[in-house]
Amino acid sequence: EFQRLGVLGDWGNPYLTMNDDYKDTITSVFERLKAEGYIFKGKKPVYWCYQDETALAEAEVEYEDDKGPSIYVAFPSTSDDPVFSYVIWTTTPWTLPANMAIAYKPAERYQLYENKADKKRYVIAEKLVENFIKSTGMDLEPVAPWVDWAGKKAWHPWQKRTVPLLPADFVAMDTGTGLVHIAPGHGREDYVLGSAH
Repeated sequence: EFQRLGVLGDWGNPYLTMNDDYKDTITSVFERLKAEGYIFKGKKPVYWCYQDETALAEAEVEYEDDKGPSIYVAFPSTSDDPVFSYVIWTTTPWTLPANMAIAYKPAERYQLYENKADKKRYVIAEKLVENFIKSTGMDLEPVAPWVDWAGKKAWHPWQKRTVPLLPADFVAMDTGTGLVHIAPGHGREDYVLGSAH
C-alpha cells in the first residue's frame, strides 16, 4: 500500500525491531554501557494510567487544579520530653500508608506550639501557623523556636514504624504546615529524597 501511494523507502531492507542484526546491536551496546557503569538497578515510581491501563512517562503526567481532599496529620514525636507531634498537610491522603519520612525546609523558621484547649503540642512553620489556626479552629500559642532537627524521628500514626525528619528545599511554604509527608513509592521528589537518605 505504501509503495502504491508513492512512499519512498528501502523496501527490500526495512527496519524491523525484531530483526536479528538489530537485536544483536542493541544487546552489544547495552553490555558495553553496563561494563562502563552506566546501567544499574534501582527503584522509582511508575506512573500508571488507570483509564488506559498503561504506564506513563513522567512527561505525560499532567495535574489538574483538583480541589480534592486535603488533611492534616499529626505524627507523634519519638521523644517523650516534651510530648509533641509534627503536623503534616497533604493533598494525597491515599499515599499516607506508604509514608517513610517527613520533610522540612532547612532555611525556614519553625515553632513548637501548644493548643490551649487540650495542652497538646505541635511543630509547625511560623509562616503557616495562622492558616493552620484558621483551618482547624485551634487556639495555639508559641512555646519555643524549633531549631534542632538532627536525628529527629516521629511515629507513623498507624503503622508500627518510625520515620525520620529530612531536610528538603522543595518543601512549599505557601500552604500547609511547612512539613511534608514523604512517600517515595508515589512521587519523584519523594523518591529522590528517600534514595539520598
